[in-house]
Amino acid sequence: MIRLALTDDHELIRRGISEMLSKSKEVDLLHCWCDAAETLKGVETADVDILLLDINLPDMQGDVLCKSLLEVRPALGIIGLSTFDQSIVVKDFIEAGAMGYLTKDASLEVIEEAASNVMRGKQYLAGSIQQRFDKMNADSKSVRLTRREQDILKLIAMELTTKEIADKLCLSDKTVETHRSHLFQKLGVRNIAGLVREAILRGYVS
Repeated sequence: MIRLALTDDHELIRRGISEMLSKSKEVDLLHCWCDAAETLKGVETADVDILLLDINLPDMQGDVLCKSLLEVRPALGIIGLSTFDQSIVVKDFIEAGAMGYLTKDASLEVIEEAASNVMRGKQYLAGSIQQRFDKMNADSKSVRLTRREQDILKLIAMELTTKEIADKLCLSDKTVETHRSHLFQKLGVRNIAGLVREAILRGYVS
């Protein structure tokens, strides 16, 4: 049996997942925690293989907690749980060291499959999440930005104005505007907000 723990700040979710997992012949839910503080304390002594971790806890950001947990228990397999499946959220969590990501409406079979994969050292992203994650990585590799475009993109993300960017890079305002227009075209966006969002999503800025 795969030994599991669950962290979620909503009692209804904890009860629902606990009841569902009680029917499993492959996984055994040993502990339930309600926040980051309980989880950090619990994993120090809990004999578990996998942690199903809500990434939106009130007392600590999910990716930060993930890193902290792995410092305490490097071999712990962490699977994120969330009502959201946006690629950028998944990317941050996986980069923090998590091995999997599921939405909270996952079936028992999906949770069992995820736990089994993670136990074997394999990453597991549920269906549609995997597809979007793969597309995000493919899109990121397919768009090639020049060094100057990358420099300007980072400064735009830092909320510098055209004039400030021009002064910082010793360029004319018109040149900066031309590079910005090229960035809009390459990343398929129409405004600065969309540009920054795509830049974060594709990993050009953090």
